[in-house]
Amino acid sequence: MSLYLSAGALTPLLVLYRQQWSFPATMLTLAFAVYALGFLVAVLTLGSLSDHIGRRPVIIGALIVQLVSDVLFLTGPDVSWVVAGRVIQGIASGAATAAFTAALVEFAPPHKKRLGTVLGSIGLTGGLAAGSLLAGVAIQFTPSANTIAFVSLIVLSVLGIIVTALSRETATRTPGTLRSMIPRVAMPPAARREFAGAAPVVAAVWMLAGLSGGLAPSLVRSVFHLDSGFLNGLTGFIAPAVSVVVGLSLARIEPRHAMTTGIYTSIAGAVGISGGVLGGSQCS
Repeated sequence: MSLYLSAGALTPLLVLYRQQWSFPATMLTLAFAVYALGFLVAVLTLGSLSDHIGRRPVIIGALIVQLVSDVLFLTGPDVSWVVAGRVIQGIASGAATAAFTAALVEFAPPHKKRLGTVLGSIGLTGGLAAGSLLAGVAIQFTPSANTIAFVSLIVLSVLGIIVTALSRETATRTPGTLRSMIPRVAMPPAARREFAGAAPVVAAVWMLAGLSGGLAPSLVRSVFHLDSGFLNGLTGFIAPAVSVVVGLSLARIEPRHAMTTGIYTSIAGAVGISGGVLGGSQCS
């Protein structure tokens, strides 16, 4: 969860960085977006690595990489360090996510395997939500939000490394380590039709989430003229927090119905965001 706490914390902190360093809006969106690039590269190349060398080495390695990114955010003198840190942060999250989720499932008792998967999902979205909100509170009520956020996250990463090192290994080493790092994209023929129907929906939903998450804190200040670190953090908190609640609530609903619900609510969300921005622009 600390991996995603760090990613979420950057949502309101990027607005703070822009105020401090006066960089253009394009750099703000770049710093937000490059996280996904690092994440995608890591998932494609390292996503199945833990199946071959074990969960612990991958998790420890990812936490060390995460530690490097937190140090960059803590000590960075300009936005280029933030961009580099976001790429490294994405790599850490992408490398660790599959290994963490697999380990949670393997540690779970036989009758609670599903709980491990649920905890993995909650750790992702819940971490993003909590990180954004806590960073927003720190910005609002302290003069050293960046230091507080990343010193805390560095401590969490170190503790995570220690706990993982002391934990037992849950996976058996198998050959094929180097071959597993070659990206391969394939799916069974029977699933291709469902995949073709689902992929645009998933892409659109995450595009909307990325757009609102990257721009919403900046819009609070530039469109609505509200200089509030707490509101910046709250705008980054709402979507992933609701995602956690809805994901748990709809866990037993048939996937096709859940996807249809997601399509309609995404459209409503896009209309609501657009209407809010247009209304705020006209009022100002």
